[in-house]
Amino acid sequence: MRYRAELNCYLCSRGAATLEWDEAHADAVAVSRPGQSIVEMTARAARKVRCARCGGPTYIEEIERVRPPQVVVIEPARRGRPRKEDKERELALERDQLARIA
Repeated sequence: MRYRAELNCYLCSRGAATLEWDEAHADAVAVSRPGQSIVEMTARAARKVRCARCGGPTYIEEIERVRPPQVVVIEPARRGRPRKEDKERELALERDQLARIA
């Protein structure tokens, strides 16, 4: 499971950076700052990230889980009236997909 956290500055209250890490490798953190490239850091070094604009200290605003996107294949529509069995099968598939998302 991947996690994402937003760092905000104490002094100017702007978004300083975004941290992303994997639960299995919690010590390797990807730090992306506005206008700069993504940098890999250790968790200890990521705690000391300062604001790029004013140099102020930062704090974590919110930690959220990042879900991988699910790929859904949509079949082309068939001509004519759908059969009753096909309609029931499609409704069952929709229920299963909605249950996985929730």
